[in-house]
Amino acid sequence: MKLSFYTFLFFILLCSKIFSATNSFNNLSNEKITDGFGNEIAYRIYVVDNKVENGKKGIGKVYSIPKLPKSEYMPGRIHIKTKNYFSLNNRFNAISKILKKSLGQENIVRVDAPYDRFANGPLKQFDKDGISRIYELTYSAEIDPYDLCKELMKDPDVEYAVPIFMRYFNDFTPNDPEISKQWALTKMQSFKSWDISKGDSSIIIAITDSGIEYTHEDLAPNMWVNKKEIPNDGIDNDGNGYIDDYLGWDFVGAITSSQAVQGQWKPDNDPKPGHYHGTHVAGCAAAAGNNGKGVAGPGFKCKIMALKCGTDATNSTGIFRGYDAILYAAQMGAQIINCSWGGPGSSPAEQELINTAYNMGSVIVVSAGNSFKNIDYGNSYPAGYENVLCVGATRSDDSKAWFTNYGYLVDVYGPGDNIYATMPGGNKYGYLSGTSMSSPVVAGVCGQLKALHPDWSQKQIMHQIRSTSENVITKDATLRPMYYGRVNAYNAMSYNNTKLPTYEKIPGISVSQILSQGVEVLTDYNPASFTIEITNYLSIARRTKVKISALQKYLSVSVSQIDVGTIEQMGRDTFSLVVRLLESAPWYEGKVDILLVYESDSYVDYEIIQLPIKLETKNKFSLNYVFPETDLPLWYSALSLSKDNIMLAGARQSTGYGIFYKNSFGYNTNQITPRPLYCLYSYDENTFYAGTGGNPTNIIKSENAGQSWISQDVSSITNFINDIYFFDNLEGIFAGDPSGGSWGVGITTNGGQSWAKSNKLPSVLSGESGYAGCAFGLGNNFWFGTNKGRVIFTRDRGKNWQSVTVKSNGYIHKILFLDGNIGVAVYGNSQNDAERKLAVTWDGGINWTTDRFNFGKTLGVSPIYLYKPKDATLIIALCSGGEIYSSKDYGQSWQPVLSQKYSTVSFGAAYGEFGECRIWSGETELTYLDFEYMPDNAKKTLQINPSGTIAFGDVEANKSKTITVTLTNTGNMNINIDSTKIILGNGVYEEEFRITFPVNGKMAVNESKTLRVKFNPLKEGLRQAELVIYSNADIKIQKVNLTGTGTNAVKKISFVGDTLVKFDTVEV
Repeated sequence: MKLSFYTFLFFILLCSKIFSATNSFNNLSNEKITDGFGNEIAYRIYVVDNKVENGKKGIGKVYSIPKLPKSEYMPGRIHIKTKNYFSLNNRFNAISKILKKSLGQENIVRVDAPYDRFANGPLKQFDKDGISRIYELTYSAEIDPYDLCKELMKDPDVEYAVPIFMRYFNDFTPNDPEISKQWALTKMQSFKSWDISKGDSSIIIAITDSGIEYTHEDLAPNMWVNKKEIPNDGIDNDGNGYIDDYLGWDFVGAITSSQAVQGQWKPDNDPKPGHYHGTHVAGCAAAAGNNGKGVAGPGFKCKIMALKCGTDATNSTGIFRGYDAILYAAQMGAQIINCSWGGPGSSPAEQELINTAYNMGSVIVVSAGNSFKNIDYGNSYPAGYENVLCVGATRSDDSKAWFTNYGYLVDVYGPGDNIYATMPGGNKYGYLSGTSMSSPVVAGVCGQLKALHPDWSQKQIMHQIRSTSENVITKDATLRPMYYGRVNAYNAMSYNNTKLPTYEKIPGISVSQILSQGVEVLTDYNPASFTIEITNYLSIARRTKVKISALQKYLSVSVSQIDVGTIEQMGRDTFSLVVRLLESAPWYEGKVDILLVYESDSYVDYEIIQLPIKLETKNKFSLNYVFPETDLPLWYSALSLSKDNIMLAGARQSTGYGIFYKNSFGYNTNQITPRPLYCLYSYDENTFYAGTGGNPTNIIKSENAGQSWISQDVSSITNFINDIYFFDNLEGIFAGDPSGGSWGVGITTNGGQSWAKSNKLPSVLSGESGYAGCAFGLGNNFWFGTNKGRVIFTRDRGKNWQSVTVKSNGYIHKILFLDGNIGVAVYGNSQNDAERKLAVTWDGGINWTTDRFNFGKTLGVSPIYLYKPKDATLIIALCSGGEIYSSKDYGQSWQPVLSQKYSTVSFGAAYGEFGECRIWSGETELTYLDFEYMPDNAKKTLQINPSGTIAFGDVEANKSKTITVTLTNTGNMNINIDSTKIILGNGVYEEEFRITFPVNGKMAVNESKTLRVKFNPLKEGLRQAELVIYSNADIKIQKVNLTGTGTNAVKKISFVGDTLVKFDTVEV
C-alpha cells in the first residue's frame, strides 16, 4: 500500500521548513535552464522536517516543479505561501510589499486568501500545514508564472511560490460497449455486500467534479442538502463562508473556459452540470438503489454532495478549483471525497490542502489516471500525493484496463471499463470508461464501509479496502505489488466485522513513521540511518515478517528481513535500517524505492518508501511537451538530425491511424496512414521515410519535412516493415517480416520510387520474425536482428547476405555499430526477459562474444535505445525507466549519465557532436537530457588573435584607441568563456585600459567572437596591463600583454600671412 508520507515523515503535518538560498541546498538553481523553445524548465523546492524525536528527524522532500506546456498551467495566476500570516486589514499591503520588486503594485489585479477561514475559529485546529498562509495572486503583467515564482522564491518572506496547474477529467468514451449493464456490481459481489451495509444517509460522499444533475431520478433521492442553510435568503446562515449553499456549491460559475483560465470566477450556489462527467461519476458512487429506476451505486443509501469545479461549457474537461472543493467537503463533514481528475505537475500547496482535508476526517479517493503509466515516477497528481486512496481501473474479465495508470502507489483497482451510470439531460444513462469511473465505484464502497464502521479512522477504511481486495489482476507474482487487487465490496463488509456471528480477520500494516539521523535528502554515497515504525490498523497480525529490499540495483539496504512476531490491532513496532546510494545510481534528482513486504500467515501486503536524491551535476533535464491525454499516441520510432530537432512516428491509440510528430510544427493528429507507422528514417532535414504494417503495407515518403506524404505499396514484399535505411539518396533497404516463406527485405535504387524483394537472404527459421527498431545501417552495411537470436547482415548494399546466431532461441533487441567492424547487440532469452545482456563483435558481425555485460543483473535496467556520438568511441544506452548509461570500453563496463527521474520511456533519439549530446525520450510526454561527453582526441583550444602582446603605440593623453581581439574555438569541443578582465600594471589607472565589448558564454567549434579593448592614457609614458580570459578550454587562463605609450598634448597654431605670432607660456 502507498506510504502516506512516502518520501518523508511528518512533512507538513508538523512544523516544516523550506530551504532558502542560504541553506545547504539552494531552493532555486541560479542557472537559467531552457528547453528547445527557450522556456525555462523546472525549479526545485526542498522541504525538511523540523520535528526532532530522540535526536532524529523526519525525511525531507524535494518538490520538482516541472516547466509544463502553457496549456497545463494558468496564466497570470500563482499560489504564494508566506512565512507569516496576514490578516484582512493588512493583507494587500503586505503582499504588495513582497511583490513590489518582482511585479509592481500596478500589476496586481487581486490577492485572494481562499483558506483564511482556517486561521481562526474551530478550523484552526486542522491548519497544521499553515494553509491559511497560502494566497492566490492574479496579476496583469506579461510575466510567465514560472519566472515570477522563481523570483519570489528569493524573498525571505516567501515560503514557496508555485504555478497553478490545470487538472482534467480521467475518463474515456468507449468505441462500442461489449458488456451488460452494471457488470461491476456482480464482479465486486455488491449484492451480497448490501446484506451487510447499503451505506447510510449519515455518510456523505462528495463529488468534486463538473457538477451534477441533482434532479435526475436516480440521484435526487440521495442528494445532500445543507440543513443549516436557509435557501435563497442571501445570508450565510451557518457561517461557513458560503451564502445559500443549500445544494452544494459551484466554485467556478457560469463562465467560459477562457475566463476560468484567467481566474475570473463567478461562484454561485447552483452546482448544476456543465460537462456530463460529474453526473456519471455521482451515479457510479451512489445512485439510488431499490427505487425501481435505472441503476444503483455501491453506496446507494449514502448522500451525494454536489461540488462543481468546472465551467458551464458542455465540452470543457477542465477542473479549476478542485482543491477548494476538497476543503469545503471536509469542512462540511463529507467522510468520503471523490476526485476523478488529475494531471502532471506537483505542488506543495496542493499536498498541504490534501493533508488538511485528511486531518479533518475525510477519506480522499482519487483516480490513478489514464495514461497507462507507472505513477511511481511522479507524473500524475493528486494520484501521486500522500494521504489519498489511489484507484486504477479493471475490465469485466478482471484484467487491467488498457488505459489505466499503475504502480506501487496505486492502492486498489476498481471496475472502470464500460461502466453504466447516470447521465444528464433528463433521466438519461450511458456508458463511460476511465479511472474516473473506477474511483467513484471504490468511493461508494468506502461509503458502505464507513456506515458499517463509523468509528474507524481514514487509515482503517483505506487499509480495509486494500486488504480485502481480490488478487485477480495478474498471475505474475513479481507484478502483484503494482496490481495489488480489485476491490471486493462483500469482502470489505464481512472481514473484521465483529457484528457478524462469524467473520474472517485480516491485518492492515503500513509505515506510520520514519525518522532519520540528520539525513533528509540523499546527497552523496555515504550510509544513511533511519528508524522505521510500522502500525497494524486492522485485526491482529501473528507471525509477522517484514521483508526489505531495494527496488533498484543502485541502492543497498542493511537488512533483508525483520521478524516482528505478533502485532495487535493498532499495535506498533520499530526497526532500524541503513541505506547507501551506490555510484551506479542514474539520477541527479529523483527518488529511490525501498520495498517492504508484510507477511502474516496468509496476509501479504506491499509498500514502498521513497527517499529523495539530490546529486551535483552539470547535466540538464527538460520536459519539452506533454501529449494530450484525450488523444494519446503510441510512438514506435524516433529520429533526431540536430540538437533541437526531434521526429516521431507512431499511431493514435483511439483509431490506430499512423501519425507523425516533428517538434518544429507541433503535434499532428491527422491521419497520415490508416495503419500505425513502425519505423522512421531520414538522411537530411527534408526527406523522410516511414513504414507501416498490415494490409496493405506501405513505405511512405515526404520530401517537404513531413508536411505531405506519398505512399508506395510494398505488400508483395512483406506485411510488416521493421526498419528502413538508405546507403545514399538513391539506394536504400528495408527489413520486413517474412512473407511467402522468405524474408521480406526490399531494395530500392531510385530513392524509394519502387522497391524490389531481395531473394539472396538466408532461409527463415520456423516462427522467425524481425523486430521494429532492431536494425542498424552504416556505410554499405546493414544488420537486423530476429526473435530467434540471429543477426542477418549485408556488407555490400544488399547484394549478398550472411547470418549468424548470437543467442540460440534468444531475442535480439537492439544493434549498434561503432564502425564497420565493431558492434554490439542487446539480447535476451525472450522478448520480455528482464535480464537483457550485451554481445560484441569485432569483425562486422561474423563472430559474436556473448555475456559481455548483463544489464538486468548488474544495473536492473533494460536498454531500449543505443547511440554513438559522431566524434567519440562511446556507447550510450537509454533504458526503459529513463535511465541513461554510457560505456567507453565497448560495453564491458557502464557509468551513469545523471538525469532526472521522471517517467518510463518507450522511445529514444539522440544527437551529439563536439562534446555535447542531447538525448530525447518519452512515452506520453517528450523530454530530453543535455550532457557533455569526451570526444576522441578531445581538444578545447581557444585561439586568440592578436596573441602575445597587443601594442597600442603612442596615444595622446586623454584620447583613446580601440583594438579588436578575436577569439576562435579551433578545437573539437564546445568551449565556455567564463569571464574576461584587465589586470593593471604598476601605477596604471583603471580608466586607462578597459574592455568595451566583452565576450562570455558558449563558443561552438570553429566559432569566432570578438572583444574590444580600449586604451585611454591619462598621463605620458609607458602604460602596461594584461588581458585575461577565463574559460574551460584546455588552458583555463590565457593572458595577452597590453602596452601603450601616453604622449603630451600639442597646442596647434595657425599662421596668417607674414604675421609674427608670439607664444604665451604653454604648460604641459
